[in-house]
Order: sequence, then C-alpha cells, then structure tokens
Amino acid sequence: MLHKWVVSVIVLIIGVGVLSAQDIIPMHGTITAEGDGTVAMSGSGVITITGKGMLFIVDRSGDTSIEVESNKRYFHNERTTRGNTTHTYRRFDGSAVISGEDMAVVMQGINIQAAISGTGMVLLEGTGEYTLEQDMVDWSRDGVLIELGTPDR
Repeated sequence: MLHKWVVSVIVLIIGVGVLSAQDIIPMHGTITAEGDGTVAMSGSGVITITGKGMLFIVDRSGDTSIEVESNKRYFHNERTTRGNTTHTYRRFDGSAVISGEDMAVVMQGINIQAAISGTGMVLLEGTGEYTLEQDMVDWSRDGVLIELGTPDR
C-alpha cells in the first residue's frame, strides 16, 4: 500500500510525462471529490480533506500551513531533506486544511472528502465522484488527472 502511495507522490512531484495532453482534464475553480482510494495534489493552493487512512504532505517552499484535527490517535513523522519538509500521518482519521505555495498532498484511504483550489495537478484514483463544472463525474482505479487553475486548451 505504501509503495502505490509513494509512486503517486513521485508522479505528481516530477511531472506527468507519461500522459498525453488529451489525458489531462483542464479545470478552473474548486474541485470537490469523495470516495475511497487516493486523492493527491501537487502545486499551490488550499486543500481541505477528511478521511481515514494515511496523509502525506511535502512542503517544498517552507510556507505550508497544516491544521490537523483527528478523531483518534495517529502517528506523525516530520522529516526535512534538501529543503523539503515531509509530514506523514499514519492511522489518520479526521480532517486537515493544508495551504501553501509549493506543496504535494496525498491522502490514501477510505471515506475521503476533499475540496481543492489553486493551481497544479490533482490525481484521483480508486472509486468515487468529483465535480467537473457542475456535474458529478465518477473516477476509477485507472485514475483521473486534472490540471487545476490553468486556461482551457
């Protein structure tokens, strides 16, 4: 399970060179998503997320704000390497509000609800629904990649 998590974060951090432009959905505004699986964001903005599972945050700019409320005891690990501070919350069951200029956030688990606004890339894998304009759209195990806050192509 952790391996898939790390792969999702790496894909978001280094870019998505394996997908063509047609595979990426451009979108403006706020994405709301709910489901089970993985919700990941890399870029700048605000993500409000609730769920049960593992929460992983990489602060690449040093300005990321993290507010966490948990229903149960969780394990938090913080580590700084090459100027990037990584926060890992294991056995997470609660909510978090994360904001910053250059960050990556990944939640893998169940009963995930997220609201994401800003600029960057959003990856949804597993089963669930997300808003696209005003419509609810299903996401699948194959994943959906959304480019947030950029002009339409």
